[in-house]
Amino acid sequence: MLDVKARNNKIKASRKATKERRQTQSCRVVTCKIDQSKLSATQREALRRMFLEAKWFVNSIIASDDLFQYEIKGNTVPVRCKDERDEWILEDRPIIALSRQMEQGLLQECKDAIHAMKAKRDKAIKEGRKPPKLGRLKYRKEVAEIPLKQFGKTYRFAGPDTVRIQNVPGKLHLEGASRLNPDHDTDRSLTVRLDALLGFENKPVEYANAKLLHREDGYYLAVTTYEDTDQYEARRNARESILHHTPADGSKLGIDAGQTDQLTLSNGETVNEYVPESLRLKKAARQFARRSKYSSGWWDALHVLRLEYLKEARQRKALADQAFHDLHAKAATLYVQDEQISKWKRKTSQARGSRKIQHGILGRLYAKFKQDEHTIMLDQWQPTTAWCPRCGRRTKHPPGRETYRCAYCDYTARRDPHAAGNMIILSWRPLTRQELYQDRSIPVGPYGSI
Repeated sequence: MLDVKARNNKIKASRKATKERRQTQSCRVVTCKIDQSKLSATQREALRRMFLEAKWFVNSIIASDDLFQYEIKGNTVPVRCKDERDEWILEDRPIIALSRQMEQGLLQECKDAIHAMKAKRDKAIKEGRKPPKLGRLKYRKEVAEIPLKQFGKTYRFAGPDTVRIQNVPGKLHLEGASRLNPDHDTDRSLTVRLDALLGFENKPVEYANAKLLHREDGYYLAVTTYEDTDQYEARRNARESILHHTPADGSKLGIDAGQTDQLTLSNGETVNEYVPESLRLKKAARQFARRSKYSSGWWDALHVLRLEYLKEARQRKALADQAFHDLHAKAATLYVQDEQISKWKRKTSQARGSRKIQHGILGRLYAKFKQDEHTIMLDQWQPTTAWCPRCGRRTKHPPGRETYRCAYCDYTARRDPHAAGNMIILSWRPLTRQELYQDRSIPVGPYGSI
């Protein structure tokens, strides 16, 4: 009894120390791909079996009367399947690859899904909106991720670029493992340059929980890491200055999003990057449509189709990353407006353009803008197009008109660069709610700059 009490006190003290240490650390998630060319047949089968058992286990949780009272016991799980007479039965199947901690993680994810639905309903009721219709969790056709709760137990690193996962024999080789810890960088050319620039020695990076992911092109390991905040910020800024040469002269650049041109800059330049559907994707979609649902050929065609979509999504991500860094190479601070890009796909929207939005990079770029500390985001209700920087009055313009013309002072400019320039001006002193409700003929805002 004393041993159990001493152990619990030790665990409690360790959690308290970890919680205090996390307050001075930054959290980030690093995803590394498992090198499939170095997987043995036994390892492939163990990974395949692990995700199959995860699907069985999650469906058994969903089928239970109360998942909050679900108990993990035994090494078998009931699976609903058809017998030789084509009748539905419950068959107990053995759990071989899944560990107990993995099962606990899957159970906790199901509970978190219920809590998330309840929070969504409570938020709608609190805001006076109609609450969404909520039902029970749906059965899974596949499980794409398995939580690895404890570093050192469910997974551990066996070298700079290898990892061991519980119940998977041997070592798994990782691609891009140098991003997990600078000390594991095999090239070390950039790390040495960073250490010389920062002037201090690396503090160790701590590993927390992880997730084993199954995607169409293979298996991935997403690891949660914690690093000293000061070290992380200094390293990130130094890396940006070395790799991307971000100007530090206080230059500013307004960015306006649109349909004709994806991005129009306040200096008149435009950015248009698209990845249209390839012939391979269209062919895969036709073959998938011809298959009988849930047949073996249907699953094979679905895999090929998902793989083609994944390839194009990665191409768009690469273009968005390059465009984002090119914009920051032009100016130290970016000014954008919080556009509702998803609404542009609707047929009732004035700025319709579903295909252009789907094939473009606007959504990815705006996700980066919202997380970037060097980007200032204006409220979506600021009249960047209608407002005149010369007289302060507002002239409404339809989306199809490419030239802005003030109805009061005859100020004329190209529509999109005019809106991008107004973002910089209105960021100094945005229009208040009272000013927005005033008549358009009344001068408002910091006008007179032109």
